Amino acid sequence: MKHSTLLNTIAAASLALAAGMTNAQSVLEATQAAKNNDASYTSAKALLQASLARASQYKGALAPDIGIQGSVTQTDMLHQPLIDGVAQRKTRQQRVYDAYTGALTLKQPLYDSAAWAQYKQADPLIAKAQAQLHNATQELTLKVAQAYFDVLTAQDTLAFLEAQKATLAEQLANAKRSWDLGTTTITAVRDAQAKFDMTVAQVLSTQSEIQVKQLALENLTGNPSLKPQKLSAKQSAAAKATQDLDYWLGKAMENNPLLMQAKYSLELATLDVDKASAGHKPTINAQLSYASTRNVGGSAISENSSYTLNPSASVVLTLPLFDGMVTSNRVKEAVFMQEKARADLESTQKSVTQSVKSAFLAVSSGIEQVKAYEAALESSQTALQANKRGYSVGLNVTADVLNAQTQLLQASRDLSKAKHELWMSYLKLGAAAGELSDEFLAPLSSE
Repeated sequence: MKHSTLLNTIAAASLALAAGMTNAQSVLEATQAAKNNDASYTSAKALLQASLARASQYKGALAPDIGIQGSVTQTDMLHQPLIDGVAQRKTRQQRVYDAYTGALTLKQPLYDSAAWAQYKQADPLIAKAQAQLHNATQELTLKVAQAYFDVLTAQDTLAFLEAQKATLAEQLANAKRSWDLGTTTITAVRDAQAKFDMTVAQVLSTQSEIQVKQLALENLTGNPSLKPQKLSAKQSAAAKATQDLDYWLGKAMENNPLLMQAKYSLELATLDVDKASAGHKPTINAQLSYASTRNVGGSAISENSSYTLNPSASVVLTLPLFDGMVTSNRVKEAVFMQEKARADLESTQKSVTQSVKSAFLAVSSGIEQVKAYEAALESSQTALQANKRGYSVGLNVTADVLNAQTQLLQASRDLSKAKHELWMSYLKLGAAAGELSDEFLAPLSSE
């Protein structure tokens, strides 16, 4: 392989680390695609709709219950008069008459402690389902982002290994020429061959790894043609923990969806205690009825058609006396479930606090690592330029330039990986704070 061709091969690999891919999609676009493909997200959306319907049922428990009833009855009556206790067949009479009845009824709860407690559960029930959907959205975003950056990191590694293979191929050729000239040992040749063979194996392994990671991204998004977009310098710089730890902790206490779910679960459990305790309390209902009966052809006591109208109003008091200890045990169950919900809330608060702190430290550490790799990249660029100048005046050999070029490519790969890890830490921090949304991902979509 000619030296210029080799240098061009490595330079092309270096450009592959820095340049974006044609028709590539952003993390936000990948996440939007995944929302139409992920079963867990679809499940959370369905749960929210079901909760809205259930909340409407809860609120309807205190609304008036209005109904209408009607019936048609036909009676075939045989009348046989008795004389001295003996039926007289010759004088018996047969008569058919119809009865039409209808009623409009209204029932309005006046005092129903259980229905009122259930009515108050409607809003926290909806809020809990919304928090579950928010959590499902954040979890999906993190899964897509991780798969997305895994593909980019593997592509960067492949570009580096391809360049390293080109360098080692040239070094192996040099070792063989030196062996032929008798200026080196067979050990040097075998050592160069071993390094080259190892890199070839790593290239093949990384190519397979890219396919696996691309498949994982495809399974999440349902889009086999989706290509991750490499981060620009502007996009990389956007992942900054610009606020202090207290800011993120405060946001988490307000917005973390897992914490919100735990809070609403406790609120619902508290209302369950009230609802169960209502089994010991009386209920009062107002009832109104507007009923009518029309008899055509008479009735059992009259041969004349008639029409009657019976409006009525009543207040019904129901007082429970004994139900086999069912209500008492329902109250006990509800109290223990309330205690469980309170313990779950405390546990979730600790877990969320730990998640925020861990993510914040990871972001802070990631920022410093990126700075260190940027310095290493700058040093590698300076070293490459120096080796090229030395080569042009005969002070350096081709291997020196190739090694410097490979070192630069490795520094670029390491920097790119560090940026991917920094963004993932930043996204995890946003998720822990309950802030991970399309707006949060916007910097990854801008050029």
